[in-house]
Amino acid sequence: MCRFRSLLLALCCWITCLPARGQANRFSIAPKPTWLAPYQPDLARRPDSKRIAEGYYQLLFEEQIQVEQKSTYRHIIRQIVSEAGIQNGSQVSVEYDPAYEQLIFHHVLIRRNGEVISKLAARNFKFLQQEEDLDAFIYSGTYTAHLILDDVRKGDQIEYDYTIVGRNPIFEHPYFHTFYLTSYEPIVNFYKCLIADSSRHFTFRGFNGARPLQRSLHGHDAWYEYKGDVPVLEDVDNAPSWYTNFPFVQVSEYSNWKQIVQWAQRINVVKSMGPLLRNKVYGLKAATGADRTAYMEKAIRFVQDDIRYMGIEMGENSHLPHTPDQVLAQRFGDCKDKSLLLCTILRANGIAADMAYANTDEGPILQTYLPTPDAFNHAIVHASLDGKSYWIDPTIAYQRGTLATLATPDYGQALIVNDSSTGLTAMHTRQAGEVTIREEFSIPDDNQQHASLRVISDYTHYFADDIRNEYASNSVKDEEDNFLSFYKKLYGRVSLKDSLVTVDSLRSNHFHSVELYTIQDPWKTDSTDHDKRVFYFRAKAFLDGLSPVDDAQRKAPVALRFPFRMHYTATFDRAEDFPEEAKEFEIKNAYYRVHFRPELENDEVVLHYDYETYTDHVPVAYLKQYIADLDRITGLCYLSSTQLDDRAAGNGNLEKAGNTLMVNYLALVISLLVLGIFSWLGWRYVHTYRDMQEYYGYAQNLGGWLLLLGLGLLMSLLAQLEHLFNLPVFNYMEVTKYTSNKGMQNGSVTETFMMLQLIVHLFFFVYTILLDLLFYFRRDVFPRTAIVYFAAYVGWGLLECLLVRNHPALGSIGNVYMMLAWNTVGALIWIPYLYFSRRSRETFLLPHVSQLEHGRRE
Repeated sequence: MCRFRSLLLALCCWITCLPARGQANRFSIAPKPTWLAPYQPDLARRPDSKRIAEGYYQLLFEEQIQVEQKSTYRHIIRQIVSEAGIQNGSQVSVEYDPAYEQLIFHHVLIRRNGEVISKLAARNFKFLQQEEDLDAFIYSGTYTAHLILDDVRKGDQIEYDYTIVGRNPIFEHPYFHTFYLTSYEPIVNFYKCLIADSSRHFTFRGFNGARPLQRSLHGHDAWYEYKGDVPVLEDVDNAPSWYTNFPFVQVSEYSNWKQIVQWAQRINVVKSMGPLLRNKVYGLKAATGADRTAYMEKAIRFVQDDIRYMGIEMGENSHLPHTPDQVLAQRFGDCKDKSLLLCTILRANGIAADMAYANTDEGPILQTYLPTPDAFNHAIVHASLDGKSYWIDPTIAYQRGTLATLATPDYGQALIVNDSSTGLTAMHTRQAGEVTIREEFSIPDDNQQHASLRVISDYTHYFADDIRNEYASNSVKDEEDNFLSFYKKLYGRVSLKDSLVTVDSLRSNHFHSVELYTIQDPWKTDSTDHDKRVFYFRAKAFLDGLSPVDDAQRKAPVALRFPFRMHYTATFDRAEDFPEEAKEFEIKNAYYRVHFRPELENDEVVLHYDYETYTDHVPVAYLKQYIADLDRITGLCYLSSTQLDDRAAGNGNLEKAGNTLMVNYLALVISLLVLGIFSWLGWRYVHTYRDMQEYYGYAQNLGGWLLLLGLGLLMSLLAQLEHLFNLPVFNYMEVTKYTSNKGMQNGSVTETFMMLQLIVHLFFFVYTILLDLLFYFRRDVFPRTAIVYFAAYVGWGLLECLLVRNHPALGSIGNVYMMLAWNTVGALIWIPYLYFSRRSRETFLLPHVSQLEHGRRE
């Protein structure tokens, strides 16, 4: 009996805990709301099959927002089209914040061949706190309600709908929202509706061609609807952080930025300082006396360095800062916590200091947006002392220098939170400093000795702060390994000659480092002339500061590092090997400046590279010129010094066999493999034959114009062989020049096109050999095979011209144009001749020898 009572008590406790768990997660199951606007999707529609990824698509995405009830309803139908969709589309996940939101599920259904299967059961949901931003030291407290569906099959429709009730109370009564009219996956039926009291005054603003929401009145409510097709979101590489290429619509009840300032003032209130904070202020005053500049510097260093960055942004604390006393006591806080603490400390000594809201991504275009509290993602400080204004970012770690040289990133525009602020203020922060790198090469006459490389790097202001933070996060050994790996990729057998040396001048905010390396076998055998030795120089440290371009036809601007200033110098102790192609030039426009200047200095070659940006992007209208400028400077960042073999070998001795040829062995292996495949296919084709009835035992000998055709095919074979050996893909240094350089086209794309070019040229090389054999043996299939050959070669020539124009790595555009012209002339002459000539029809009649023997046996 006692055992039974114990089991009963345990069961009761378990049942009692179930609703408590659901209540803690603020999750429930209930019918869908009655306030929804009626919407009937066209479930017979289908998307473009080429757009379907991961084995499923969304047949419906419906979202309705009831402003007065603070509710958002979503209805999704997912169509599984393949086995991949079963794997990727058989889960339901909804993220919400239980601090102020309640999640209510209405249905989870699987529709299969007319059957409707309910999958909604509270016990099957898992509630996860994944905290995706924890790596950035931000704890938001959001939950993910996760449901794994069982028994999902190909062809199923997964349908579910839910409502999230609640809104962050920090945002008070005025409503604002952004409707994103795009998706990462195809959506066949797309519908959004905003329902609000008709007395509310909304302002709408569309971007990137977004269609306006249609307004209609229904009793006391106004409906703002959007329905129709939406584009699939396409990511754009290396675009400015503020750039968007998808349509969206903003809605806001705020009419000006002053209202946002007033909202911010209400949530950033410090009533009084506690004893801990008062003691801290007293200590700073005691240490600096009447020098308020020193006081301000010490206060900034304390908040930046001693208050670690960690954001507890649950509920209202997403925007409501913790009190300065609490932040000081716990010694951590996020941007708004640290900013309010710094403002409080500065004000305590009579220094005017205010919170300022910024957007680290969209700051440069912030003025184009409607005023809303969520227009910002960062908080900083604006302070004034002795008639000078300062922007201070309390989250920057290891920032050094004086107050006068403080280097705060330019976030574009910020909203200062004080009584006089009525709008956005341009930051116009001070110069960020510069990066100076000097690489000094000492290269011997031969490979009997090693070359040496000394790298001297200097960083000032913002760049010193950045590199100082990097060294603080990594060990010296990690940094040495990273730098060594960098130079190994450029020069092969490189080893560390001495330990990395760093000098950090904190007051001047200047970081200095020196690296020493040994380069074994600096001279490489020229892949095109084995009697020559080459030293390949790569100014990759400079190129890494430039911005890459993936596509010459892109429709998005290219991001530039801004503000950015770099001076790179390379010195060589071999003045006699000065590269002739290195000529001085300068490019300067509204967006950037690039200057290259070579000089001879004390029997040394000195190459100077300067790069400076004047804005954060290159506009689309200037992209073609930017790509041309990028190609030009890249050519001067990949230089070489050449010697004859007897000089490089030393005392007439040849280099040891261990010296590495600069041949792209991957291309060589692929060539052999492709040649084998194409040769086998050609052999199979040679053995094809036509019907014996078409051959009457006599074919004319080769003669007349056909001799000229045969000579042309033989010359074409030799020309193709030479062209094959000169393809850039066989030169390892040419491949790395374009595929390992961030300043050029996307490396993987360029390398793919190089391999494609190689394979196609190998195909036509084997094709030409096949034609020569068919021509010599007067095979019956020669005319039609040759006609296809000439037409295909012209088609490939046109495509190759297009590829080479957009990808300089594929070779010289002039050579490609010449080959295209030659092949076009040949096609215009020989295609009609082979098709209409009687001599051709009477000459090329012979089937394969196996068919002749077969005919004789019959």
